[in-house]
Amino acid sequence: MQLKKKTIMVLALSLSIFSQGMIVHAKEDGARIRPEGSGKWMTGEYHSHTYQSDDASQSLQELLDNGFQKYGLDWIAVSDHLRVSKRDDEGNPLAGGSIPFSMGMAQYQIPKIQQLQEAGKYKNKIIFSGFEWDMPTYEHVGIGIISGKYGSESSLKAARQFEYLFTDRDEAMFNPKDVADWNKQDSRAYTTPEDARAALIT
Repeated sequence: MQLKKKTIMVLALSLSIFSQGMIVHAKEDGARIRPEGSGKWMTGEYHSHTYQSDDASQSLQELLDNGFQKYGLDWIAVSDHLRVSKRDDEGNPLAGGSIPFSMGMAQYQIPKIQQLQEAGKYKNKIIFSGFEWDMPTYEHVGIGIISGKYGSESSLKAARQFEYLFTDRDEAMFNPKDVADWNKQDSRAYTTPEDARAALIT
């Protein structure tokens, strides 16, 4: 599958985030691990929702302010539901109706995070946009796709491709050219346990 070129992390976003400050390894006997260099433990949250999830009642900025200013977290992975979204990051209804969350993430969440950081908020804090996927026949799972710089078009397109391939979203909700390209490369898979596992190993 084309998504094999992307790095997909499941429930382990913290491992990537922790590795920025600490590298650990086993001794030759495999009995112990130790930090290398001047790493440190970091606190964070990888399961947080905003108004872009229908069952949530806080804005993106409220979520980030609470996490960083009230609770002193070092990192937050925003993980709204990978479902259709009918509100923007501030809870306003979308004028054109519901859209796939991967598109809402690209249109509202990531630009707002970048805007807030450019204005000087959340200095030295790590913010990542992922999503909570309704995994076929299994429980929900946190997914993060990293490709290049945070918010890059390649990572946003990979999120749209993941949502198209591994959910039952109507293909009319996606760009027709993207849909044509994705259909040439892969088959949609969103029903069976095998579909779920295929998504995680792509």
